[in-house]
Amino acid sequence: MAYEIFLLFTSAILVLLDTVFLVTSKSGSKRKNTSGFVATTLAFGLIITAYALLLQAFVRNDFQIIGVFSYSSSGASIFSKIYASWAGAGGSMLFLTVLLSTVYFALRIQSLRKADKFSVNAAQVFGFILLVFIIVCMLRNPFETFQGIPLEGRGLNPQLQSLWMAIHPPIVFSAYAFVVLAYALTLACVIEGKDLDSSKLLKTSTYMAWLLLTLGIALGGVWAYEVLGWGGYWAWDPVETASLLPWLFLTAYFIVRGISKSKFSLTREFMIMITFASLVFLSALTRGGFTQSVHSYAVSAVGPIMLSFAVVMIAYFFYLKKKRRLPLFKLNVDKTSLTSRSSFLGFWALIFIAVVCLVGLAFSDFNYNLWTFPFVLIFVAAMIGLNLDPKTHYLRLLLIAIAALVIGAALSIVGFFEVNILTTLTIPLLVLGFSAIVYGLYNSIRRKAAKLIGQSLLSIAIIVLLLGVFISAGAKTTVTINMTTNTPMETAQQTIELYNMRISNSSAKIYNDQVLAVIPEHSTLEADVAIVQSERIYKGVIEGSFYPNYGLILRPLIITTEAGDIYIHLEYSDSLYNALVQTYEGNSKIPEEVTVTIQKNPMIYLVWGGVILMLVGISVQFLGDLRLSKQES
Repeated sequence: MAYEIFLLFTSAILVLLDTVFLVTSKSGSKRKNTSGFVATTLAFGLIITAYALLLQAFVRNDFQIIGVFSYSSSGASIFSKIYASWAGAGGSMLFLTVLLSTVYFALRIQSLRKADKFSVNAAQVFGFILLVFIIVCMLRNPFETFQGIPLEGRGLNPQLQSLWMAIHPPIVFSAYAFVVLAYALTLACVIEGKDLDSSKLLKTSTYMAWLLLTLGIALGGVWAYEVLGWGGYWAWDPVETASLLPWLFLTAYFIVRGISKSKFSLTREFMIMITFASLVFLSALTRGGFTQSVHSYAVSAVGPIMLSFAVVMIAYFFYLKKKRRLPLFKLNVDKTSLTSRSSFLGFWALIFIAVVCLVGLAFSDFNYNLWTFPFVLIFVAAMIGLNLDPKTHYLRLLLIAIAALVIGAALSIVGFFEVNILTTLTIPLLVLGFSAIVYGLYNSIRRKAAKLIGQSLLSIAIIVLLLGVFISAGAKTTVTINMTTNTPMETAQQTIELYNMRISNSSAKIYNDQVLAVIPEHSTLEADVAIVQSERIYKGVIEGSFYPNYGLILRPLIITTEAGDIYIHLEYSDSLYNALVQTYEGNSKIPEEVTVTIQKNPMIYLVWGGVILMLVGISVQFLGDLRLSKQES
């Protein structure tokens, strides 16, 4: 499979050639610009062709390719084979390179139509970044092959056999592509001494990156909640935590816009640079195998290369900063404006949350919830301030926050709510914040200020989401019981019964490394579940599966009610494990007893509702921002 890598190698040469043409050409040099664009077009076609060949290998079950063998099998559906193509480190890097090359191709079309210095400089930077990713892609080599041809593939990890695998990675990778575009445009602005607000494309790229990062993180949470069986949507997994960093920095960028101007400092440019650097750090963490995580791959040379790349890009930013002779960081806070003070407060709250995340990545068993808690409270107070009258004295906001915390402390002391202390302390502030922000939204609607409406919707979304987070986590109850078939049990103000338990082998086949043979992909035990709660009956199915290549997988049953979710799943037990393993030996025997965990997550739908509102708020704010730009121009 050397010719596929040759395609990538050739595309790298062509992108390098295009970059050289751009660097050596003067603004308005149509001949070199056109020649470079032809090279880019060819490179784009070669990268697309390389990925099409990888897809073809998955569809045709070419198990000689290690990636196809590792993440697919002949019994997999065509749809699953398509998304399995980006399951491995090499395949995912190639897919990301395809998206980057698509954005770069679009950028080059613009720079060809309008060959000014700004467009050419942006294309130069993006071309260099794309070149690095192509090189990394070749190092991970998605087309690496065995000497022989295996009889069958190992099959895709069952935790990745989900519709979310088809949706979540493309959205996240698209967000990364827009972050790269935003950084390239930002450096072009610094080189040319332009204000960031003067580029509509930069504004669009930052909003798109923000929107897609938000959506990607949210869908990752839904995936974890529904498929992985964590019992929650967030586990402070190292890669999860690192993925939060670009979102935090980009959100801080949007907050700091009101108190920082490009003509006075490089604060906003610095925030986009940090967002880009955190994205490269995330790539090094996952594809370099620097951490143990369900998202990580094996240790490779990619990690050091990506980190070195990040250092080079940061150093280049500081080189440009020296030429601009502007302070790196300067905030213009109007002490008479509550909006300005609140922006300052919210910005630093997000920065310190990001710092806590970075510190936590360096230590095992780090208590993220405890250390991020005070900064979350400060951020909530800032959201309230952003939606009050700008002429309101900041001491009033401080008194509102203190009063809310005092009420929360009093409720905690008297034991009014049967929840943890962090939840009790936070709920009064969130409720007061919700009321204040709704009032601010009402005023924004009256004034027909689309940008402010988007800001208010975004603030409400954050409050709603945090209410869901604190209530579902703080008031969560978990009970684990041993159960037998057709024996109802009373627990946690409900009755639960298992019936119609059955066990079977999968008809799909996979290759197993231990027995060096083709065997059923998995054995599965299923049981129907009936729950009686508040005179209502809820039914569903829970299951546990044994995958020889991946171990025991326990899929949850989620029942949504008005009060929240009832989250039920089997627990590991020797009887369950032995029954599933013995099925492979033709000795199917349903276990006499299984262990079941019933978890209640009250009002968890507020988390999902908050995310939806956040996406709406970002979109409305984006449209309002564009409308305001048109009016100013």
